[in-house]
Amino acid sequence: MTTAQPASMTVTAADGVAHTALVFAAAEPTRHVALILPAMGVPASYYEPFGQALAAKGLSAVAMELRGTGSSTVQASRTVDFGYDQIVRRDIVAAVAAIRQQLGEVVVHAVGHSLGGQLAALALARDPQLFASLILAASGSVDYRGFGFPKRYGVLAQTQLAAAVAHTLGYFPGHRLGFGGRQPRQLISDWARQIRSGVYAPTGDDYNYEAALRRVACPVLGLSLQGDTLTTAKSTDLLCAKLAGCRHDRRHLRLALSAQDGAQVHFRWARQPDEMAGLIGRWVTENFDGEVVSSERS
Repeated sequence: MTTAQPASMTVTAADGVAHTALVFAAAEPTRHVALILPAMGVPASYYEPFGQALAAKGLSAVAMELRGTGSSTVQASRTVDFGYDQIVRRDIVAAVAAIRQQLGEVVVHAVGHSLGGQLAALALARDPQLFASLILAASGSVDYRGFGFPKRYGVLAQTQLAAAVAHTLGYFPGHRLGFGGRQPRQLISDWARQIRSGVYAPTGDDYNYEAALRRVACPVLGLSLQGDTLTTAKSTDLLCAKLAGCRHDRRHLRLALSAQDGAQVHFRWARQPDEMAGLIGRWVTENFDGEVVSSERS
């Protein structure tokens, strides 16, 4: 299997916040591009093996940063705050625009991991034409009811505590606590609110995301992983259910790494990505115009 070494692409949002996205070109020409949206606190560079694997399967890929992470020109602090609204309405839109400017009139598919999948869904709720499809990779609603009893109450308590810490300090020190990286208080507030209510209602934005999600009509591939304790199968089901107007392909996968620790499963698939990349490549081939050719068929 050949691997695609990443190029780089600068993505600048309307408010001037920028980051460096990684670009993985397929060996053969294709109109299809996967925009990889990371999990909370995970830099784009973490997804290099996944981007390379997608490119090897015939699907070009671009890994963007979430605001405040990795190469982003801002970092959360007491004086620098942002949340879902800025990522959805500025950063994701800017990433798609940069892809089209650099790669031409391509077909863009969102591949969102964890929080990245939720944010991609919210971006589609804002603009149903933004992506040709939505692929949820170990991603789902973080509604606490998506976890089993009694764990759901631990999730609820811990996440609301995280929001209280962020409010008190002015940011969330996840880089010191071992979860989520350094995050702004607004983003943690948005996240904690959705966990306790099940409703997407980002701070400072009165847009009705719940109603808009029901109007999205693109194909959705929902992939949950056996053994993943951070995004359960029910969590993915809950997010798919919000996308009621979409055609769903829902799969619960047992990967070779499924015997690992649950939190490890949630992240490690992106470092051991062949199974996921092959499945995604085949799914795009089967559901769109056949221009993506899996290396498994050559």
